[in-house]
Amino acid sequence: MSSCDPFEMAIEQELSGELPEDQREPLRAHLAICADCREYERSARAQREIIGARADSISKEVDWARLELGVHGSVRREKLSLVFGVAAGVSAALVSAWGFSNELVSPLTTGLLAAGEISLVLLARAYFVFRRARAVAKLAGSGELLAYHRAYLAKRLRHIRALRWIALAVALTTVILTVSASTLRTKVAYALLGGLVAGVWLYTLLVRVPRLRRELRDVDHTSSD
Repeated sequence: MSSCDPFEMAIEQELSGELPEDQREPLRAHLAICADCREYERSARAQREIIGARADSISKEVDWARLELGVHGSVRREKLSLVFGVAAGVSAALVSAWGFSNELVSPLTTGLLAAGEISLVLLARAYFVFRRARAVAKLAGSGELLAYHRAYLAKRLRHIRALRWIALAVALTTVILTVSASTLRTKVAYALLGGLVAGVWLYTLLVRVPRLRRELRDVDHTSSD
């Protein structure tokens, strides 16, 4: 998760008039020092102005029932992905407990440490998924839904592109650790964890990215009709 993600959410709230008063000053202070967030605000504001200028015509042209169905379907898929995330996390914790425990550290301790780290990631992801669901529910049927969904899809694709280098680094690190591990059990554990990470990443590239791109093209086509 990028350190700017909370500020991007705050920018969206500010543009929607929903940002709490006590968060406005921290946002202004961050914008003063972060060029990326200033660009994000400029882009988001411009997009909202374009949509706002065409709100009346869009309301007549857009098949809102189909658009809302697609957006809510996207939210449901993200909630479902949390279930698969939990399953992958449990698998990683079990592999860690089996492969990395030794005479000094018990399997229970190793598994709990792994489960704790994975839980933090999943909780953070769940927070943003349900926050998005709440935002979508509030915007349903309004001209802002189109702008919000487009901005979200574009941001998700940017994040995935940024994470590809991290995924590559993890894959290379896993290979090195597998080769250099001192015991067969540790080698197998590293290989299993590497395979799990690779599987998640391949799913992202082969399923999630094409789906996000299709949704973005559909939204762009809708807004240009």
